[in-house]
Amino acid sequence: MAETLKDFLIALALLAVIALSAMAEDLDLLPDPTRPPTAALASPEPAASKPAPAPRLQGLRLGNAPSALVDGRLLRVGDRLGDARVQAIDAQGLLLKPAEGPSLHLGLGAQLPERAP
Repeated sequence: MAETLKDFLIALALLAVIALSAMAEDLDLLPDPTRPPTAALASPEPAASKPAPAPRLQGLRLGNAPSALVDGRLLRVGDRLGDARVQAIDAQGLLLKPAEGPSLHLGLGAQLPERAP
């Protein structure tokens, strides 16, 4: 009789552990430590939804062959920046001529204005 009671109590304890683990999983009391955070599981936004930032003039070098540092890229007169061509570089900044529209001036620390699509 004692052996049967012992087996019954072991089976009852085992069922209690199984039931508690199922409840903990439903209540998210014991989250899976290997599961990535919820933010990482969300689908990322398409890259096309964010417009590219406007170029920023970071530095000028004047002299015989003036150059300008724009977004980490060294440009000289005649080089292209997107759809625009560098027309002039002087102490006031950089003059850009886009494929369409008027020339644009980019000064140190300034950004080009956003153009309507």
